[in-house]
Amino acid sequence: MHAFNFYKGFIPNQPSFFGTRFFNWGLGSITRVNNSSARAHLSQRLEAELERLKMFFGLGLELKVVWKPSPDGALSGEVKNNLIYVYEVDEEKAVDTLRHEFLDYCLSQAIEPYKEVTNRLIRMINDDAYRRKGL
Repeated sequence: MHAFNFYKGFIPNQPSFFGTRFFNWGLGSITRVNNSSARAHLSQRLEAELERLKMFFGLGLELKVVWKPSPDGALSGEVKNNLIYVYEVDEEKAVDTLRHEFLDYCLSQAIEPYKEVTNRLIRMINDDAYRRKGL
């Protein structure tokens, strides 16, 4: 048992005010990790989370995730061409954004056939109304 288990922040892989992005919990000591290591860690975490979501729901198998942090915060994430772009800088917000975008994509795919049928029905009704108007 680790000597610091009473404090959440000293348990490896647990969020704390130190932030898992900036510290590596090696053999009982705290060492600073470089930014590229933190980026690789978050990218790997997002990829692992996406794979977990795919397996759990059995959907979105064609999706991939790209982490492109944007500090301006105008957009948290989006899906384009089977790529989920996550723009959040914070690790937990990035994971939440990935989950949101994944579920949004799956729901959009599920309602697409109904949207097509509805649009065709509207077109048919409009065409019928136009024909009747001409008589």
